[in-house]
Amino acid sequence: MSKIQFKYQESTMLHNSNRGRKFFLKYAREASNTFCLRKEVKKYIYERDGFKCLICGTGKNLSIDHILPVYQVTSETFPYLNSLENLRTLCISCNSKRSPECQDR
Repeated sequence: MSKIQFKYQESTMLHNSNRGRKFFLKYAREASNTFCLRKEVKKYIYERDGFKCLICGTGKNLSIDHILPVYQVTSETFPYLNSLENLRTLCISCNSKRSPECQDR
């Protein structure tokens, strides 16, 4: 069993407790950053989406966004988290409006 598989298995076992949930989300964020920061992934997503924000259409200050946010991932949805279908191009402004803090307003 690889280190990543062990970490994922351990995080899913602890998932039901509050401490386990924090550990699981930390692991999900690390896995997400590792995947999304790869040059070939960013290039593919930007090309697929026409190098434009899918909400406002700007071509400046682009970033990769998870349609299913990392903070909402569960052990069942974890495999979908870093699938190319769950990633899209948004500008930093539109992406920040999707954050949990902005959605509560």
